[in-house]
Amino acid sequence: MDACQALDTLKDIDEARSWLDAQEAKIVTRVLNLQTEQTRHDPRGWGYETTLTATEIGAALHLPDRTAGFLVEHSTLLTRYYPATLEALEAGKLSRRHAWAVVEEATSIPDTDPTATAEFEARLIGMASLTTVVKFRQQANRLREKLHPETITTRHKRAVKERGVYLTPSYDGMAWLEAYLGIAS
Repeated sequence: MDACQALDTLKDIDEARSWLDAQEAKIVTRVLNLQTEQTRHDPRGWGYETTLTATEIGAALHLPDRTAGFLVEHSTLLTRYYPATLEALEAGKLSRRHAWAVVEEATSIPDTDPTATAEFEARLIGMASLTTVVKFRQQANRLREKLHPETITTRHKRAVKERGVYLTPSYDGMAWLEAYLGIAS
């Protein structure tokens, strides 16, 4: 195998991995749907379907609860609300990280106009397929600012109300300190 063939093989592997990631998203959503059906008959479980699903998936895949929770959340958004992104992932045009970034960016704009949301998603997919995740997020942020139906002033006022400082315990008597704060302009 020469260098060109090796690179082509790597691209094939990457496409196959993307296809597998799309299948995983579909199966994770299916597990959530089954859990929802099961808890519908037991009022004690109402509202905990996502948590129960994440716990079961975490146990099955040896994932921390938080990681499994993100997997359930992203998979559900991807399969239920962003079919074009799921299709691009399944076709190998996007990596899982790119697909999740598209979903995160797309959910940051209110879905008051389904046509505008679909157009925004399509533009995001096109951008994501051409660059790294970090560069894509920068480009997507600029596009989001142009297309967002609310002014930055309105959004900032609302975001200020959601400010907070969070302490998350860690190992060895340590903790992570996180802050969601405004930045100086």
